[in-house]
Amino acid sequence: TCIEVCADQGSDRANALSLLRSLVDKHLVTRREDANGSVRFGFLETIHAYASARLDQSGELSAIRRRHAAAFAELAELAERELDSPAQSAWIELLEQERGNLRRALEWSKFADEPEAAELGLRIAATLWLFWDVRGHVQEGREPLRELLELPGARNRTMARARALLAQAWLGYVRGDVDE
Repeated sequence: TCIEVCADQGSDRANALSLLRSLVDKHLVTRREDANGSVRFGFLETIHAYASARLDQSGELSAIRRRHAAAFAELAELAERELDSPAQSAWIELLEQERGNLRRALEWSKFADEPEAAELGLRIAATLWLFWDVRGHVQEGREPLRELLELPGARNRTMARARALLAQAWLGYVRGDVDE
């Protein structure tokens, strides 16, 4: 996901990987590998703030945030298909690891002044209902659904809106909020 977000359409993935490796070597980005061989990258909040400021100055912040949300919408949709399979526990763990990224993508989608922001947010929020239910994060799932569904950009009759309404209804039912 990191490379999909960082490398734009015309960028060479190898170049993006080389730049990422350089940041790891300079201790600006951390690299962790789990027992399964999956690699995760991270950095301090101060580095994040600095990088965000630089991206904002260059005019690229909006595009990066949009690509981040799109990448996590795709991940959430893939995860939804796998959450009702024998691989459920692995996917739940992956989503748990990505909760911070999912939250950031949902936050962006609620406040971005871009036409596709609400749709991306609805795609993410609508596909995570089973994850939120199984992990006991029902309220964490209900809040963005409610907020996103109220956005002007989310009022069109789209599949993402219909799925978000269904997810909102399920999570309301799980919480005993039958009226909602």
